[in-house]
Amino acid sequence: MLAVSNSSPLIYLAKGKLLFCLKEVFEKVYICEGVYQETVVAGIAKGYEDAKVIEKAVKDWIELRRVHLDLFAWLASRVGEGRLEDIRKLFKRLSKVDVETVTLAVEVGADYLLLDDRAAIKAARAIQEQTSFALLGTGDVIERALETHIISKAEYVNFLKSFGEAIAWVE
Repeated sequence: MLAVSNSSPLIYLAKGKLLFCLKEVFEKVYICEGVYQETVVAGIAKGYEDAKVIEKAVKDWIELRRVHLDLFAWLASRVGEGRLEDIRKLFKRLSKVDVETVTLAVEVGADYLLLDDRAAIKAARAIQEQTSFALLGTGDVIERALETHIISKAEYVNFLKSFGEAIAWVE
């Protein structure tokens, strides 16, 4: 199972000392350059310890990938012009990194796209029928980690106490 992650799942899981869950739940985890810049480069510059945890994971098991696909050209061959315009409007509300993350998931044929941002989830849902990915939030990931005994009930509860308001459940 191949997953592409946006910044927030990496940040929350690293802050909660559960980043390893991604490695255990998915066979491969990819991130785009924008996510690396947000989570590692900017995080280290600000002195965030979780940025170092993410950097170490990128050196070890998270794969950094450059995006080459033109998402809207790709979509133009799959949806009608009116639908494409509606999708463009949704994507205009997103950050460049959010768009890059969704595009990477399409490009690599990801099984899962990990997002917590509500606008990014809405935009990704709008193109989901044309893609191979299912959407998951950080809540879904830690739930899977609990169900497969990767983490304990106490770790799950502690994580939710710290981040429950910020993370998403998409499934």
